[in-house]
Amino acid sequence: MLVLRRQVNQSVVMGEAGRYIELTVLDVRADEVSIDVHFLRPLQEYSTTIVAATLKKGEQFEPQPGIQVHVLKIADGRATIGFIAPANYELHRREIWDAAAQENRGTFGDPEDGLAGAPVPRKPKPGGDSGAASLD
Repeated sequence: MLVLRRQVNQSVVMGEAGRYIELTVLDVRADEVSIDVHFLRPLQEYSTTIVAATLKKGEQFEPQPGIQVHVLKIADGRATIGFIAPANYELHRREIWDAAAQENRGTFGDPEDGLAGAPVPRKPKPGGDSGAASLD
């Protein structure tokens, strides 16, 4: 079980191979938390809600087969939530998901930039100087 603390408007993204869902905390009250679950489309746009649930401490629900969401604690405007998902699923806090997506798009604006702006290694052109020393 992965355990994360989330507050209102914070999300978790989980899924595999381009099929992701987002779980967003809508409200945290003294004794319950409201969570919205929806699919993410390819461009990170929202789609229709799969399910919305309001849970108390100790309660759980299964938004999709194989995914369990457990409310472990509610305090100080935050909910401590446990997630159980298949081993092949990725699970990320939304802010980390967004940062990784931004890095993967090459935020430095140069198509030669890779992750975090690092130059992408290129194979030498045929017949060109590879930069390697010759032993001739």
